[in-house]
Amino acid sequence: EEPFSYPEYLDYRDQNAVFSGLLAYYPLRAILGRGNPAEVIPSEIVSGNYFSVLGVSASLGRTFLPQEDTVPGAHPVAVISHTLWNRYFHSAPQAIGQIVKLNRHTYTVIGVTPEGFKGLSSPYAIDVWVPLAMHSEMMPMSQNSMGQRQARWLSIMGRLRPGVSLAHARAAMTVLDQQLQHTYPEDYPAPPDPKLTMKLARPRGFYFLRSSAAVATAFLMSVAGFVLLIACSNVANLLLARGMARGHEIAVRRAVGASRTRLVRQLLTESLLLSLLGTAAGLLVAIWTIRMFSKFLAYIPAAAAISADFPLDSRVLFLTLLLGGLTALIFGSLPAVQSSRPGPLLASKGLGVATIRLRGVNLAGWLVVAQIALSLVLVITAGLLLRSLQKIEDVQPGFQTQHQLMLSMDMTMQQYSRADYQRFSQRLLGLLRALPGVQSASLVDSLLGGYDFQASVFKENQAVAKDGLNVGISRIRPHYFETLRIPLLAGRDFNERDTAVAIVNEALAHRLWPGEEVIGRRIGVRQEDVTVFEVVGIAKDVKYRSLSEEPTSFIYVPLHHSDMIYALVRTSGNPQALVRAGENQIHALDENMVVKAVPLDEHLRSSLWLSRMSTGVTGVFAFLGILLAAIGLFGVVSYSVVCRTREMGIRMALGAEKFDVIKLVVRQALGLAFLGTVLGIGAALAVVRLLQGLLYGVSPADGLTYVSATAVLAVVTLVASFIPGRRATKVDPIVALRYE
Repeated sequence: EEPFSYPEYLDYRDQNAVFSGLLAYYPLRAILGRGNPAEVIPSEIVSGNYFSVLGVSASLGRTFLPQEDTVPGAHPVAVISHTLWNRYFHSAPQAIGQIVKLNRHTYTVIGVTPEGFKGLSSPYAIDVWVPLAMHSEMMPMSQNSMGQRQARWLSIMGRLRPGVSLAHARAAMTVLDQQLQHTYPEDYPAPPDPKLTMKLARPRGFYFLRSSAAVATAFLMSVAGFVLLIACSNVANLLLARGMARGHEIAVRRAVGASRTRLVRQLLTESLLLSLLGTAAGLLVAIWTIRMFSKFLAYIPAAAAISADFPLDSRVLFLTLLLGGLTALIFGSLPAVQSSRPGPLLASKGLGVATIRLRGVNLAGWLVVAQIALSLVLVITAGLLLRSLQKIEDVQPGFQTQHQLMLSMDMTMQQYSRADYQRFSQRLLGLLRALPGVQSASLVDSLLGGYDFQASVFKENQAVAKDGLNVGISRIRPHYFETLRIPLLAGRDFNERDTAVAIVNEALAHRLWPGEEVIGRRIGVRQEDVTVFEVVGIAKDVKYRSLSEEPTSFIYVPLHHSDMIYALVRTSGNPQALVRAGENQIHALDENMVVKAVPLDEHLRSSLWLSRMSTGVTGVFAFLGILLAAIGLFGVVSYSVVCRTREMGIRMALGAEKFDVIKLVVRQALGLAFLGTVLGIGAALAVVRLLQGLLYGVSPADGLTYVSATAVLAVVTLVASFIPGRRATKVDPIVALRYE
């Protein structure tokens, strides 16, 4: 499951006895040479046995041969996806043998994958595959990683031999892994660290996206489950009311000899048919929703590379039908049992089942109470997320976002040496600063909402073996603080000649040297290697990873090389007007550079899209829940009014005012709402604590949210009960006294 180094992969592949084949792969973005602007496509560099182990044959041409993944750089061949074949070569068979340029190198197309094959880097749909032997050409920034056992970056997947169980394979690979740790002690901790033991599991997608996807899926499934329970309670109430209306029919059936079991089976069959019809309608809505969601994802920057393909396969269809059948049996059984109670004697009197009572809370009343309680939980959850989002949007990042243009450039796909990198960055800053209206410009390798880099920092006199402090780190060019208007509290900014100097923020200065002089101190910074820096400045604390973070320790060092860089440009006017000019200046230096230019405040807003989406989805489900609860309450109260027509007529004949009748009906509905509110608040206090990690600046027991949600529910209850109450006042007392 975890990433492995290339030497480890070779040992696992050649020395195991439990896999018939073991493949390795690594996903990355590649520049497809098609002129300016460059097209960026998702790709994988893979072992030569990648397609054979997966059992995937080319739909056109062939896949890789074993010898094409042996000599580094000797076989520049590529297999392309069916989608890229359609888009780039217009589905022409002559694509085989054609030359394509990937990351400035030419490759010969040797095959096209079958339609629907997307590679192993789910949820990304891969467009091109090249052998691992072309690693240096595809990833020039990491040319030494192939031979280093400690450079763990590859994902591994294998096919078990026939008759070998997963437990047997796990045990065998664990033994092999421990043998390797003893063979190469310089590359592993001593004694062998059990954390490095190979974890064998069935393939389940992109390992570093699993945890995030699991949290999001659990949250959405929980919210959808609440709405399903509300809908099922509503349907159960309707079935109960329908059974009461058919009381005379059921009593007659009992009188002529039908058993209660047969009646329950008949009512459950009807419930099952209704459930299947509802499930079919839900699947149609789901298909439409998935299509809309897929189109929506294409417009989200953070999700643009995700394969927006969510097919309703056989497993999803089976689960949906199973869930529909179970809900029909569970929520249809109680109304069926309740409706089949009348005895044969009632048939001769023309009476059916007992009517729904609101004075005492019976089955129908408890179903309404459950709907109200579940709806209140959803409304409170949506309210808390909305309040949290408002708090986050009000947070100031600590630097200027207005009049700022951000140009992001991915340097991993460029053939730049360290000297080339320096020349490019210096010339770029010169061109950007010369644009009309530009006041300042700088470069940085990480920014709020983008990449997140960590380093271990310790005082110079500490032993290197100590862990030190885990802090965030950014590499910057001079004028970074001037461009973003971040105050320097002490010391100075970097200059072009600086190399081994650093600037720390307030939080780190207080942690390392509380109450002491900071300027001139020396600290060690460990990422891959340990470097000693002299502190030349203290910067004010700002937001580094997210707007919701607490003050955190951070360090800035000079930028000499990075995989990703952001050019920040402060303008005197609207930064949007400089988007095209900024891109042109970069393409003037390198026409193949992939660049994206957006105003900085727009970039920060887009970083909140996940919070906005979760709040919006919860809000929609909360609206559906409260609507279903209102419909359920309206139906129960309306049926109760119909059943109590004679009582209402007698009350009015004895002098009751219309307001008294309405008050009677509304008061009984408010009694159910009160019970539901009490239960809902208790459930919400327990449930929303699980969402505490998603909240910012808002307590899970936020009083304003609970009061607002209760007020909304009270208004809905009044409206849902007032209409039947007003209808009750139109009963003619003479007609009511004749009512049977």
